Amino acid sequence: MNAKITRKSKEFYGGHPQIEIPAMLLDGNWEDESWHNDICAHSKFKGALIVPNVQVEAWVDYTDPQERECGAEDTTRYFARVYNTEIGDDVESEANLHTDDLDQFKAILNALLTKYGAEYQIQ
Repeated sequence: MNAKITRKSKEFYGGHPQIEIPAMLLDGNWEDESWHNDICAHSKFKGALIVPNVQVEAWVDYTDPQERECGAEDTTRYFARVYNTEIGDDVESEANLHTDDLDQFKAILNALLTKYGAEYQIQ
């Protein structure tokens, strides 16, 4: 189930109806970090991780692939990012973090949260 876009996303993305954030990212454990110059809406995990300086992010693109900045052939609707805030670089290879399937996205995020020591899991 998807929810309406979050406050920041609505403000910076003009309330476009195709940018819908999955309800699993609106449970209070994720913080909307969307910004006007990002390619799509995203949230970061707010909980504690055992690895210092690491941030897990969940990115959600337009439902319609034609609306995506890079086009239908080069993008997926959902992707995760694990970011080292100290060195300013990605920690995980992006190859296995992209999907168009919401259940697979949930599994990707849960695997990353477990790997980096979060006690929380998306239900």
